[in-house]
Amino acid sequence: MASYSGTCNCGSVTVTLAVTPSMTYACHCLNCRRAGGPFSINYILSEDEVTVQDSHDSREQYIDVNTISKATVRRTFCQMCGSPLYSQLESMAGTFFIKASLFDEITPTKTDVFQDRQIHWI
Repeated sequence: MASYSGTCNCGSVTVTLAVTPSMTYACHCLNCRRAGGPFSINYILSEDEVTVQDSHDSREQYIDVNTISKATVRRTFCQMCGSPLYSQLESMAGTFFIKASLFDEITPTKTDVFQDRQIHWI
């Protein structure tokens, strides 16, 4: 299968995955909701499956210590356009939670996490 690429809104950051993911994960936690919608759609991949190109050195990180699971999460975003790019949990070194919204086509098979925080109309 061919690689799968997506970009932030301004095109400064390109994320390429070795293959098209077979599963999406919809996170309904409050922190993901505050980052731009009723939930965040993610692909969970190991770092050897992900290539990030940042032509303008525009990646920035927010260290989130206020998560429901009490885990420290590094949330990486494009500082030029504000697009969320990926998150990394301190407790899961080598794992990327890539924001599926970077890609034009999103894998339709999904599972939900933190459903107890889900907005009632979803």
